[in-house]
Amino acid sequence: MHHRSILGCTEFALVTLVTTLVASCAPGTGSPGADLGAGAQDADTPDASQPMDAGEDDAGTDGSTEDGGDQDLGPGDAGPCPDADMDGVCDDADVCLGADDRVDADMDLVPAACDCDEAGASCMQNGGTCTESASGVSCTCAPGTYGPSCAGTCACAAGSACDDGATGSGACTCAPGRYGVTCSGTCTCATGSTCDDGADGDGSCTCAPGRYGPACAGVCACQSGTCDDGADGDGSCTCPPNRFGPTCVGVCMCSGSTCDDGADGSGTCTCAAGRYGPTCAGICLCAAGSTCDEGASGNGSCSCAAGTYGNLCSGQCACGPGLTCDDGRTGDGACSCGPNMGLCGSTQASCVVAALDQSNVTTGGTRLATTIGQTFTAGITGQLTGIDLQVESGTSSGAVTVTNEAGTVVLRSDAFAITQVGANRVDFTGPVPVVAGTVYRFQVSLASEVRVRQSVDTYPGGSVAGATDRDLGFATYVAPCP
Repeated sequence: MHHRSILGCTEFALVTLVTTLVASCAPGTGSPGADLGAGAQDADTPDASQPMDAGEDDAGTDGSTEDGGDQDLGPGDAGPCPDADMDGVCDDADVCLGADDRVDADMDLVPAACDCDEAGASCMQNGGTCTESASGVSCTCAPGTYGPSCAGTCACAAGSACDDGATGSGACTCAPGRYGVTCSGTCTCATGSTCDDGADGDGSCTCAPGRYGPACAGVCACQSGTCDDGADGDGSCTCPPNRFGPTCVGVCMCSGSTCDDGADGSGTCTCAAGRYGPTCAGICLCAAGSTCDEGASGNGSCSCAAGTYGNLCSGQCACGPGLTCDDGRTGDGACSCGPNMGLCGSTQASCVVAALDQSNVTTGGTRLATTIGQTFTAGITGQLTGIDLQVESGTSSGAVTVTNEAGTVVLRSDAFAITQVGANRVDFTGPVPVVAGTVYRFQVSLASEVRVRQSVDTYPGGSVAGATDRDLGFATYVAPCP
């Protein structure tokens, strides 16, 4: 217990108290029971054998009224029993002002109201310091305790300030970055953001522009447009028109079309009708009636309607009845007849059935080859429609080309397939004009080797290319034209 007393020596206090009480309560001047005169107060001890004058007050303690109007003196009454502090005790030298000096539970001769051991016990139990004075006790609280008797204990977190002391409330003043009633919360807001700190705060963050998330830890990455920032934001971007991608970094390049823009967009273009290419920059030029390969994945190529030809399908076929036009985007509009027929006439308007012209059927030998040729002399003027090649074994595919004798001028080239033993024929897809008596040459080029039939110089009108004493087994067909 810690207390400081200003009441002086307890023995002196006791003597003073007793002396004061005796002096204050002793009978007045005269012998006990002496008559004080009319209207005077009788201060002696009441005695039934001693009559009181009319109008006298009986100062006894029995509380009775005597002689028709006498009254006992009570605490605070004016008279020979002074009570300076009105505490109900006859004294004129109070020890503890305003309190009953007779109350002293621990009988240490210090009135209870001014005794730290009694009135200040709670203060000292919590580490406070009690100070005694004639007006009572006062308490000085130990650090971290508060209230009139220092009964409260501060609960503020380390680094915070408590409103302690006898007049304190125990409220906490948080250090910067701490929050809550006891300042136990620690702000986690990222640098540049503001925390709702303090005893009344909840630790929530107010993010700086361009930051997001509960702790404002996220940094917006939007290259354009608007970021969903703030403590409740997720950092997603809202792109302006014609920007795309999660950060709106992409720029749409579509021409006269619609772009898949926005944060979820890919920037791909949806082309308007008649446009093509990744950016829809291409403009279809196909002739009316044809179809353009349009759209972002298109290449602008044309699919021609029947009877038209050329890259833009702008050519119109002019073949007569019974003739076939080489139409389509890769066609040239040429007219042709059916298999084994030639197109004859000054206007190439009639089809003539082809006849066998040149042939070499006498064979006995073979040759293994992938490329081989034979010269021949046309016996009929007209249209060469097809060629036969005799094969001993093997299958393959490739092409056959008809040229002049030297092989420098190509007259026709068509696909050729070797599928069987014996004669394998190709019918040309276009006319090959030949003149009787003129030497021509056909050349076969295959993907893999086959064994072809040949003879030893049995065909007088030509020979195997590069071997003048050998001839292939072959035949030519010509539609005679006048």
